[in-house]
Amino acid sequence: MKRFNKVNKKRKVIISFLVITLVGLVLIEGSYAFFQRQTEVRFINAKVGQFVANDIELAMKLDGKDVSAPPTKNSLYQVAVNCDNATGTWDKDKWGALVTNIKTNKVKCEVNFTTPGATLTNVTATSEKTTINLTYTAGGIGTSTTCAYGKTNSYGTTASGVTNSKCSISGLSVDTTYYYKVCAKNTTGQICKEGTIKTKALKLADNVKIGDYISMTPTSTSYTISKDLTGYSRDQTINPSELKLWRIIRKNLDGSIDVVSEYASSNKISFGSGCSAKYELYIDTLNEISKRYLTGTLAIDSRVLGYDGGMEVCTEKGSTTDHLYPGCPEDEGYLTDKKLLEEVYGSFISRTEAGAVVGVYLGSREVKMHTTNTGAKRYSPYLRVVHDDGEVGEPLVNGYSCSAFKSDSTSSSNKKRSLTQGYHFRPVLVIGGETVLASGDGSSSSPYVLK
Repeated sequence: MKRFNKVNKKRKVIISFLVITLVGLVLIEGSYAFFQRQTEVRFINAKVGQFVANDIELAMKLDGKDVSAPPTKNSLYQVAVNCDNATGTWDKDKWGALVTNIKTNKVKCEVNFTTPGATLTNVTATSEKTTINLTYTAGGIGTSTTCAYGKTNSYGTTASGVTNSKCSISGLSVDTTYYYKVCAKNTTGQICKEGTIKTKALKLADNVKIGDYISMTPTSTSYTISKDLTGYSRDQTINPSELKLWRIIRKNLDGSIDVVSEYASSNKISFGSGCSAKYELYIDTLNEISKRYLTGTLAIDSRVLGYDGGMEVCTEKGSTTDHLYPGCPEDEGYLTDKKLLEEVYGSFISRTEAGAVVGVYLGSREVKMHTTNTGAKRYSPYLRVVHDDGEVGEPLVNGYSCSAFKSDSTSSSNKKRSLTQGYHFRPVLVIGGETVLASGDGSSSSPYVLK
């Protein structure tokens, strides 16, 4: 019985060993089979050093530096997966590694993420009068854009509010060339694009209004008025460059601008007395003087205040001694300028820059041409003056008899002046509509500067 028990115990031990061995073989086989079947493993949101099925270990680098997890999903990254004893790829849609062709139960894979350099394309520059707008496409991961500008290629100013698609620059000078530089930068590098653009010019005709002030200095600093022009006893001198401030009184249909001097000349101009043929050229003389106030290429024409460019022709015959002549209408050519100045200044009074209220010459129609009762043609110039109170005097007319111009017949004694006493000069200039505004705002303290 004891022997039987010993035999049974021995059998039990043997059977147990066999069972354990069998189970072990089954487990080994099962594990091996699992390995054989699991030849493809997908890693989504895997951490570095994480062991998953079949003991596959991952390592990750971003731009050559070790990282503990993949960067935020971005299809722009360049990704390479290198595995030993397997094939690795990166799924950019699911943002994870795919390991295939697994050959052993120990696989190591390294995932390398490379940030591409910043890109900058489609740079376009446009300008207005005082602004420049730059549009472009700045690309790349973590890209930021800067925008610099200036009047030289040293730039000097960095724009604010810059985005990866637009840079707006304001507060610039008109009609001026600017340099610009746009740069797109990320951790990998920087790319820049440079260029120049000119802001638009402010055309005079499009940007001014009646009453605006303009700063212009006549080029002539001294002009001698010959006595041959005036019939006066001597030559006279004026300084055209003293009249530097002008005011817009009319915008013409052709785009040109009429401006009147803010001030009258500081010196008077006198005409001679008695019988002088030069009286026939009264308006010509004043207009010749007005040319001395031209400012280089800015002003295209000039005239004495009141002159409207016309000449009256009287067809009716008159007496050889009549100053006014039948058939010659009363001169009213000066009224246009009078109205324009009254609308701008509120009066027709003239002052010198020193503040003195003065009388000025007032041109009108050039001459009155008539035919005498004997058939001879005569020219009789009309002229007027504006007194220091702003009132327009009566016509002063030189008739056939060559007598001196009649003095103003007003009852006020201080207005009964002869031309030998002289009056001041206040010119009108015409500026071309294509002239450009360089600076200023049109006020008296900051008048427009032209170029």
